[in-house]
Amino acid sequence: MKNATINFNWGTGLVTPNAADYCSVRWIGKIKFPTAEIYTIYFNADELLRVYLNRVLIIDRWYYSAGELSFTVNATSTQIHDIRIDYGEYEGSAYINMSWSSASIGKQIIPSLYLYSVEYVANSPYSLIISQGDTVANMSTAVLPNSFKVGENATIYIQSRDYNGTV
Repeated sequence: MKNATINFNWGTGLVTPNAADYCSVRWIGKIKFPTAEIYTIYFNADELLRVYLNRVLIIDRWYYSAGELSFTVNATSTQIHDIRIDYGEYEGSAYINMSWSSASIGKQIIPSLYLYSVEYVANSPYSLIISQGDTVANMSTAVLPNSFKVGENATIYIQSRDYNGTV
């Protein structure tokens, strides 16, 4: 399932297609920051919550009443970070939202423009063909542009060579 933002208030309704209580949801994706500065990331959830940033457990509140929790990130505007959010619901009202703030941005739900689903990255409209072969790393070369941005086309040249130097 693809979500534009993490901003849900299910009340006592269904959290998943089959359950309102005693269930969990996991979001896995990417987050990009619009400017280079320190951000505070906030989560407001009613029960269970775990958050991983770049595969590091940042919030571990896997018991009742998570409430509002936050952490800071010294962000750049060029790096995309892995994010994983685990939400668990025991019973009763269910909600979770993810927001941010910084010196230049007031506290707000993180806009979908800065969230990328793993599904989107994996099913990118840009083709990538990789053919396996016996290559030697110290005889192979890669040429990258001086800089490139997410969402823009970039050309990367890779010249693989075998033990004989053959391309």
